[in-house]
Amino acid sequence: MEKFKNSIMATMLVCFLLLFNAITTFATPENVKVIKGSGNWAEVEEAAGGHYYAFSGFDRRYSKISATIQIPGPEHLILEGSHGKRAAYISFGVKGNHGIDFGLTRATGSDEYNNWHVYAYNTVTGKFVRWTDYTYTGSEVMTLETTIGADGQTDVVLTVGNDRFNADDKGLLTDDSFIEWRGLSDNLFYRFVSLVDVSGSESIYDGTMLRGVGLQNLSIYKQNVNSNGYPYGSPIKKSWGYKASTILNAYEVYPEQIGVHKGSFSSEYINIKHEVNPEV
Repeated sequence: MEKFKNSIMATMLVCFLLLFNAITTFATPENVKVIKGSGNWAEVEEAAGGHYYAFSGFDRRYSKISATIQIPGPEHLILEGSHGKRAAYISFGVKGNHGIDFGLTRATGSDEYNNWHVYAYNTVTGKFVRWTDYTYTGSEVMTLETTIGADGQTDVVLTVGNDRFNADDKGLLTDDSFIEWRGLSDNLFYRFVSLVDVSGSESIYDGTMLRGVGLQNLSIYKQNVNSNGYPYGSPIKKSWGYKASTILNAYEVYPEQIGVHKGSFSSEYINIKHEVNPEV
């Protein structure tokens, strides 16, 4: 029976990996710069704006990511441009059967949106929620962690400073969001910084800006497992900057408008300017 169960899990894992890699390629050389691996997931429509993504490899032993984030102040933001409005994102994410974007956003249009606050988004179901009663400035430690709850399902929890946010509290997860096996979830982790159109902008040169995003102490945590594949002890902390071996794919979209500057193996600095030939 154990061999039969293992066979089923192996088949499911192979199917997941095939699905994960069978992504239509949208990237074109003139607007995507591949930093590492592949840029196959890039969204290159002009209104999508400049953005940067970095992905870990798929490894069910990965359970947590963290970074110290320097949050840009108003002097580093222009969210209303010549062709409409944009929203800024500094975000983590985790992908199983569903992708869960989870991090900080800032937009315009209301007092509660015009501050950095927490949001979460299920990329499959399309559900988007905000926690606007918590706002952030300066420097904050942000973590994203997956754990198996008492119901046997995966919980996805973001912390910003001392504040804790559970995706399941807002109905963002379903029973099939992740595949759980022996106390771990099958997933990969990612991060992104983006300046996204929210009002029908038609120009990448609309004058909007997101500068001074600092990601320091970038880390990913890998669980120890015993000979039977069950986790034990404390996870191992590894560097997670794009130069590190724990990043499989990383890319910039509209590289003329976004600058991703490497620091160490655990730090990066990002600027976005939607201008013609900007200094980024």
